[in-house]
Amino acid sequence: MLTSSFSIIYLLIVLLLFGRVDADQIIDTQTLSCNGASGGVKVHQTVFSDTIKNVQWLGNKTGEKVIYLLTESLSLYRSVDDGKIFTSIENILANNGPNPEITLVIPTTSALKTWFLGRKGDLWSTSNLGVSYHLHPIKVVTIQPNPEDPSQALATVATNCTSFDCVYELWYTKDSVAWTKIKELVSDYFWGRNGKIFVESWKSKSVHYSRWDCYLSSSTDEGHTWKDVAQHVVGSAIGREVLWVVRKKSEDSPSLQLLSSRNRGDDPLNLALLPTELPQNMFTVLDVDEDFIILNIQHQDARWGNVYISDDTDSNFALSLERNPRNVHGHVDFMPLESIDGIYFANAYLDDISLNNNDLTTLASFTYAGSWNVINPPTKDANGQPIACPGCTLHFHLKKKSSDTEDTYGAFHSNMNALGLILATGNIGPFLSTSNTNLYLSDDGGVTWSEIGEGGHVYEFADHGGVIMKALDSTTTSSVQYTWDQGKSWTTCDFGINPTEFHQILSEQTSTGLNFLLYGATSTQGSMKGIVMAIDLDDDKPRQCDTSPGSSDYEFWSLADTSISGMATQCFLGETKAIRRRVPSVACYDPLETQDTNVTKICECTLADYEYDAFKIVLQKRSRVSHLHPYAMVIGI
Repeated sequence: MLTSSFSIIYLLIVLLLFGRVDADQIIDTQTLSCNGASGGVKVHQTVFSDTIKNVQWLGNKTGEKVIYLLTESLSLYRSVDDGKIFTSIENILANNGPNPEITLVIPTTSALKTWFLGRKGDLWSTSNLGVSYHLHPIKVVTIQPNPEDPSQALATVATNCTSFDCVYELWYTKDSVAWTKIKELVSDYFWGRNGKIFVESWKSKSVHYSRWDCYLSSSTDEGHTWKDVAQHVVGSAIGREVLWVVRKKSEDSPSLQLLSSRNRGDDPLNLALLPTELPQNMFTVLDVDEDFIILNIQHQDARWGNVYISDDTDSNFALSLERNPRNVHGHVDFMPLESIDGIYFANAYLDDISLNNNDLTTLASFTYAGSWNVINPPTKDANGQPIACPGCTLHFHLKKKSSDTEDTYGAFHSNMNALGLILATGNIGPFLSTSNTNLYLSDDGGVTWSEIGEGGHVYEFADHGGVIMKALDSTTTSSVQYTWDQGKSWTTCDFGINPTEFHQILSEQTSTGLNFLLYGATSTQGSMKGIVMAIDLDDDKPRQCDTSPGSSDYEFWSLADTSISGMATQCFLGETKAIRRRVPSVACYDPLETQDTNVTKICECTLADYEYDAFKIVLQKRSRVSHLHPYAMVIGI
């Protein structure tokens, strides 16, 4: 009865943070040499008794940060020095109450405030990065903090459980101490704006709890009174400031309708009108801007959906891309570029033959999904040798892994603090391949690409993208490589350890520092152990960039400066916008926290500044560029 897959958006599996620990709780750490690197790179290795399930590096711009690590046996560890030393905190939690068995941590918009959920429903919270914490007097199934006030939270409590299901109540706290029951017969819930609460629920007990009888209601007075928003609700959620509601079209039909409301549900609901009569079975929200919405809608074939883009009323949708792959979890082969608005990458079956053969082609759009093009491959491989593949294009693995049976590849990776930079795993050929994958880099928003590594890799960048680190993930290795000049030259850091299978490389969330964290698994005394390598490049960084005005270390760069097929070279989506960034080929350390010096000029209107009439949308000027960075959100049965 409880459906929380699309309402709890920010869920992290990590460990509880605590400030003071006994000496015997510190995990042994070994300091290693980074053979091959100059300048005395510092490497700290920690080996755990079990393999690692999850690592999260959390923090904020004020310098408050912490790393949480969870092993497969749910042992919990914490580091406050960028991964150099880890400490176990399980004993401290156990002294405060029941066996913690914490499996779920829900961060808030404040780095100080975090909620912790145990396997048996026990609930803790901290308001000071774990220096102290509070055990709450209720057992919950799910919890969702208020994004506007981290001290407030909503949680579900299970009652009247049978061998098949439970009845759920919604509880509310405004101070992270006292809790009040505010709703019964709850299916789902989430926060709106200014403390508004939305709840999916039934008005009376039932044997079947039909979705035809499910209501979406809202409250603006902490749950004392409720107002019905929609009926026949299958699912609802808020994402990127928009309320989404999926409702049944009729009681006996599997077809669904999608409605949306701006300002987190404060505006009236608008029904999405699509240019097709196909059934609508599942929706994934791909992007939301002030002027449009992009959706993937699964119609009949569960393997794919069509991509649609709206006008500024959120009602009229036009077809953007057909046969865009998706899976049963709603994960879609569609990725935005985080650092530049209006650029998207997607995989697609170009025709029925490709669909039958499972042949995918990667496409790029530089026009807010208004048009799509294949991606030109680099002309040389990672070793500088010519690539001979006439008529081939470049393809990327875009979909996140959603089950143990799916193949996993390096992420399609961009960051809002690394302007125009992308790291991606893929191949050159007629179609996307699961073999012969290599590592590719773009420094101009995906217009041109270079091959910077053979085989599958894990990778990450830091210092605004000025330093890139990579390690093989298709085999065991005892080394990593990093570059300060975007792959033109590489430094090998050999740890001199047992061959290790690295699963991921992390940097702090802002991607502006010089610390990296690698984690994976290594064989020790006949068993697999989790291993973490903390690498600090501060002592091997190049000279500091000259940040003075007119410095040759920086440039004013714009996507309009690149050559994109079918686009005017001096205008990109209605604007000429130049952003000051470090010259990609210059090897220097950037001491700036941000690179956000912009020069923007509105272009003279031309036909290219308008949406295509072929998409059956009223001509509308794209007059601005938004700064909202999207994430995917699934709504459906």
